[in-house]
Amino acid sequence: MKTTSRLIAALLGAGVVLGSSLSTSAQTFYLNPIPEEDPTLGLRYLHANLQGNLEQTTFSGTYDFYLEIPLSDGLGFDFSLPYSRVSYFPGPDQFGMPRLKVEQSALGNVYFGMHFTNKLSEHTKSVLSMGIHFPSASDNYNSLEAVSYGMLANLHQMRRSLPDAWIVYWNMVWRIETSAGSILGFEFGPEAWIPEGGVHGNEELLCHYGFSVGAGTSHFTILTEIMGLCMATEDFEDFGDRFDHHLAFGIGVRNYFIRPSLWYQIPFDDDTREVLEGVIGFQIEISLPKEGP
Repeated sequence: MKTTSRLIAALLGAGVVLGSSLSTSAQTFYLNPIPEEDPTLGLRYLHANLQGNLEQTTFSGTYDFYLEIPLSDGLGFDFSLPYSRVSYFPGPDQFGMPRLKVEQSALGNVYFGMHFTNKLSEHTKSVLSMGIHFPSASDNYNSLEAVSYGMLANLHQMRRSLPDAWIVYWNMVWRIETSAGSILGFEFGPEAWIPEGGVHGNEELLCHYGFSVGAGTSHFTILTEIMGLCMATEDFEDFGDRFDHHLAFGIGVRNYFIRPSLWYQIPFDDDTREVLEGVIGFQIEISLPKEGP
């Protein structure tokens, strides 16, 4: 854990030092950000702290490489490539004998989409995103641990790791930032899970949503985000079992071409907390200024 903390602190500091030219981005952790006017690439890392005696290595987690490319005024292309890796010693078996180290990796569902940005007022913007996650996630038995770990690390976006399914995704986000630096955000959207070939289960319709409040200065953003996921078509005895919620809070560098951020996520629901203690998140974005005429 000390190694992770030092690494992340160093990267946050490097972002402030290296990003000496201003950009316009306001960081978010899980909610969709307002897209840049310049091409943007980023890497997100989520490390799940599981309950019990399992000790995952520092770089066990789910990774998401993403790219946003503006195509015209307000219109852009989105790409995402998720990847999960897990490495740990599961502890002794029922006879007290040591078990072999578990070490697996798995590709997630590649995403292609579009977004449409609309400036509603001086302080308010909205973004409509839509796209498809292709069924590229590994369903190999030898990568089952990595797939499961990836879904736990990013539970409210498990579509990124879900094997054998096409996922059609929509999202609408509204974001307000006042001249005093107060930030308020809201997003909502459905996602349809369509099993590949219809063999691995029924089609499912889900709804994801999130709220964000915080404050921004010329160099940093401090945010608290609440994310929710609702299984709309699944059968549950208790209506509350349809929902799963998480709270995230953290800090991010803003208004630079290099923008790191760091946060921690806590699950609300009792069933999730029995398995998942929390998630450490780190993200770094880089804007690629377009060449002038």
